[in-house]
Amino acid sequence: MSMLSRRIIVIIILIGLVFSGVLLVKRKRRRLAQAPVYGLQAVPVRVVRVRYGDLESKIDYLASVEPIRSAKISARLTANIEKVLHIEGDKVKVNELLILLDGREIAKEIDSVKSEIAKAQAELKANQAIVKSLKDTVEYWAREAKRDKILMEKGDIPASRAEATIDKFNEVKGKFDAENYRSEALKHVINSLKKKQGQLAIRLSYCKLTSPYNGIVSRKFVDPGDLAVPGKPLMIVEDRSRLKLGFDVPQKDIRKIHL
Repeated sequence: MSMLSRRIIVIIILIGLVFSGVLLVKRKRRRLAQAPVYGLQAVPVRVVRVRYGDLESKIDYLASVEPIRSAKISARLTANIEKVLHIEGDKVKVNELLILLDGREIAKEIDSVKSEIAKAQAELKANQAIVKSLKDTVEYWAREAKRDKILMEKGDIPASRAEATIDKFNEVKGKFDAENYRSEALKHVINSLKKKQGQLAIRLSYCKLTSPYNGIVSRKFVDPGDLAVPGKPLMIVEDRSRLKLGFDVPQKDIRKIHL
């Protein structure tokens, strides 16, 4: 290769390098021209006049619709269930019979107490007749004892006769007092038996489970033949004439809520 050829190649390479440099500089200037200008941009604002007032903070909760009243029907005594008169969905009225428990044993006790009361009343009536008769006898011997005492003091009768009359009066008076006390005891027995009868009648009334208000039977948990135990729900009656919203408030939100 001649000297001239070498010089031509070198010149071409130099021209290429110069041309590439020019293109690179132009590209850099173009990028710099497109770059955002440094500085704060204007932010649109809305001016509002300041005023005093309450700022309400609202919190949303998931609620469920519930009846205004709901009653769990349960027994006050342990007994077998004889009848269940309603099922779910039945409409019931206030004091309507829902469940009937077996109260035959209580009814037998009431009949037994009634018999004891009748027997005690018959004894009281007979004893009162005896007391009335003894009262007349006591009054008679009281008069006799008073008369004999006067006659003895006058000397018309001996002291032994007057003392015998007084002893007879004391004997009759003792019988009268004893029968009178027996009458009072029988009265107390009758009153006690009547109180027992009243308590048994209340227990028997517990065998009839009624609705506390007009409503709907929403749940039934038992069937005839099951055992009713105090505190165990047998049926649920709901008053749906009005409804309410029920929801739970998380513990962290309690302090934010005021009446």
